[in-house]
Amino acid sequence: MAEYTRFIQNHLHYSFSRELTELYVSSTIRNIAVGLVLIFEPIYLYQVFGESLAKTFFFFGVTSLLVAVFSPWGMQAVARIGVKHAMLASTPFIIAYYILLLNIEQIGLWLLALPFLMAVHSVLYWPAFHIDFARFSDKKQRGRQTSYAVVIISLASSVAPLVGGVVIATMGFTPLFIMALALFFASIIPLFLSKDIQEHYHDHYETPFEEVAAPKYRRSVIAFAGEGSELLLYRIVWPLFLFLLAINFEMLGLITSAALVVGMVVAVYVGRITDVRGPERMLKWGAIATAVLWPLRLLVRTPLDAFLVHLSNEFTRSMAYIPFGALFYNWVGGAGFNRDRFVLIRAISLNGAGGMLLVAIGVASLFTDQIQYAFLLGSVFSLALLFMLHAPARLRHNGG
Repeated sequence: MAEYTRFIQNHLHYSFSRELTELYVSSTIRNIAVGLVLIFEPIYLYQVFGESLAKTFFFFGVTSLLVAVFSPWGMQAVARIGVKHAMLASTPFIIAYYILLLNIEQIGLWLLALPFLMAVHSVLYWPAFHIDFARFSDKKQRGRQTSYAVVIISLASSVAPLVGGVVIATMGFTPLFIMALALFFASIIPLFLSKDIQEHYHDHYETPFEEVAAPKYRRSVIAFAGEGSELLLYRIVWPLFLFLLAINFEMLGLITSAALVVGMVVAVYVGRITDVRGPERMLKWGAIATAVLWPLRLLVRTPLDAFLVHLSNEFTRSMAYIPFGALFYNWVGGAGFNRDRFVLIRAISLNGAGGMLLVAIGVASLFTDQIQYAFLLGSVFSLALLFMLHAPARLRHNGG
């Protein structure tokens, strides 16, 4: 582990600080775990819930809404125990989540604990991650550093979906979840190769919700709401749609792995262009291209169709989300003591909007199983990313 960290530092020292390198290594390991299960988790729950689309969408929708509700408490915990300790504290919750998920048919009412466990993990891990990256990344190279994060993580995790598909097909879900659990635990180790950092956050619980509702930040909120909604269409609705087309687990894994490799290659060039030409121009191209491609998913009927569409979309999403991420971290990194509040605006907007979308799709699925028409909304959500171009430069000082 330490050797891998030093290797990255030695070969990419002009772009990575020690703290950022450790964050990259941790994220790499964590994303291998995520890559093993992410595309298959909605399918697993769909089968456990008796092939009920509504229950599956409600499960993920409620989880996202809980993340939005718990986010201010999560930020208070991050400030109290430190950024890295918050990431560490998040790990038992996701381990408990997957242990219960493995035994979901025997846990009875404990099923209700699953969304809470994932929500607590998310509100501890993700704010800490974003704060860590915003603090230690370099504004002049933020496009490249964002793309390097994508590349390093994708390089390590690109084979994970394929491995996951093969493991499920040959041995079932249990060995897959056990592998993911071990990796989640290992991912926290690199973060403690350097000192922890402290944040100063003292706002009341309701303060970030007031910020989200403030007209001054409406454009930013719309951008983050689009981000969250598009992301959940991509991670929840799309895999379920492919499964309903009778595409097997191995093929699902192959499609996802191949797309990750393409996205990794594209990310290198997008990051460089973002720093040279500016994230604003790249975001415009990427968001519009992604919006154009979303409706093509309606035409998918075969594994080859799915492969080509997923591949193309991974290309355009890299074009959109790397400059979007650069703009976000520029926004957060320049916020000084208000950094935490910027992260909370995103967390509440992203998860609140995404959760409401999945609940709405769940209600619609009570009447029809034609969930692919939700892909038309993907175009709208992709274009919403463009509102990030007009994000305000500053938050109010201490709420005043």
